[in-house]
Amino acid sequence: MAEQRAKCVEQQRKLGFGERWLEQIPEILDGVDLENEKAVLLHTEVMSVHLLRQDGKLSGLFDFEPAMRGSTSSSRRASS
Repeated sequence: MAEQRAKCVEQQRKLGFGERWLEQIPEILDGVDLENEKAVLLHTEVMSVHLLRQDGKLSGLFDFEPAMRGSTSSSRRASS
């Protein structure tokens, strides 16, 4: 995890992220204890068309976009 974290900014720079966004990455990563939190599945794109409903209740989530492993803090932060 530490190796991935160390390379994160440079990887995003190669993908064309602007400096304004790149400058925020270390602070965001510092705010998440990636070593000790329980890993969860993070879905990258939640839209109403990706939600399955049955009897008026949420019954599932599907999509073909990338998903990734992450911390529960990352999941909560993204949904805030």
